[in-house]
Amino acid sequence: TVRLWKIVEESQLVFRLSETDGGSLDEVVAVAHSTQFVTASDTGRLSVWSTGRKKPVFTVQAHATGISCLVCPEATDIVISGGFDGAVKIWRIRTDEDDDDGDEIELVNELPVPGHVTSAVMVDESTLAVAVGPEGRLGRWTVDPTIKPSILIFKTQ
Repeated sequence: TVRLWKIVEESQLVFRLSETDGGSLDEVVAVAHSTQFVTASDTGRLSVWSTGRKKPVFTVQAHATGISCLVCPEATDIVISGGFDGAVKIWRIRTDEDDDDGDEIELVNELPVPGHVTSAVMVDESTLAVAVGPEGRLGRWTVDPTIKPSILIFKTQ
């Protein structure tokens, strides 16, 4: 589940994946200047949510395996995901203003990386730093001893 706490009202909203979506929600990021957020599951799916609905408005199979990190650059409709499958993917959230269910997420670019993505951060508005390693951040399910831990820098513009 994802919980949105309303501090002033002393209440909360609970957002829950359906049983058919399965898996656990491992990452969540808020989309700048909107009522949307994006979650990543250990099954490799990205889901776009609206705070006005209890279920995802759109879900996509983003990575072949689990997603280890999500980044949403400030003041953009871009979400960057990193996975255990050796890829960093850049997504754009497209919103249909006339339709509450019209939101979707589309792949903009894919950056192959050597190893498991363990973390990512936007250094500035055009620079992405990605940490990679021989194993996943959340467990040692697969280990590739030929991969050396490293930081990769990408220019996004």
